[in-house]
Amino acid sequence: MIDLDRIMPELVRHHLLPATYQCVFVAGSLIRGWGNETSDVDIYIVTDSPWQSGSADPRPVQLRNGLVPAEIHHLAGRRWDIEYWHAEQVDELLEKVGWEDVNRGGAAARQMSWLENDFLERVSYGVALAGQSYLAELARRREASAFRSLMVARALDYLDLSTEDATGQLDSDDVESAVIAAKLAFGSAVDALLASHGEFGNNEKWRARRMRVVTPKELSFEDYWSVETMRDFDPATPRSWVEQVLARCNRIATEVVV
Repeated sequence: MIDLDRIMPELVRHHLLPATYQCVFVAGSLIRGWGNETSDVDIYIVTDSPWQSGSADPRPVQLRNGLVPAEIHHLAGRRWDIEYWHAEQVDELLEKVGWEDVNRGGAAARQMSWLENDFLERVSYGVALAGQSYLAELARRREASAFRSLMVARALDYLDLSTEDATGQLDSDDVESAVIAAKLAFGSAVDALLASHGEFGNNEKWRARRMRVVTPKELSFEDYWSVETMRDFDPATPRSWVEQVLARCNRIATEVVV
């Protein structure tokens, strides 16, 4: 769907490529084969110096240098989203999810922004247009880090919060809210399961795709899809559905390895 050979010349042509850089890679749904004709091209450039441009959109991250500049470019009706990560930001991010920091409490890693999560998730399958060895080393460092355990733990935290909500709402006969909370709890349980198998993601729209990739023995796709689409939900007995979903969430949680 995207001609990768056109990207570097196009970046040069529109002055979107720094004079020096460590790596340029493409990731996102198009690279995974999940995209469509309206999907963005997600491009990451690891720079030697902070990117400066009057057209850049500064995106916040929870690092010492708390902004990642981004440029938007359009070609043949498709949007390119280009993020410029300074090499020092990348090193700090990997330190943030390192076992040393986690063993000291890991508070910083639990406060990662979605931008940081996406970057770390995508280095494992990104396609390098330049700096192949740099990207391979990033993927190796991420795999050796505590990122997987942190993503599982965070999803389980969200699961606990939604489960507590749903239980309290049932106790107070707020059944409609309990249904929504149970649905959120199930999503977090599945996210924890997927993360334990190395599939991370912030965007719920790709959850079914991730389930297809992992095919976890702990939860079949059919059972997952039944709850995701609320196929067995009976408006006449919503309390029963909530209780069944929460029981399933608890079972998934007990089988997930942090």
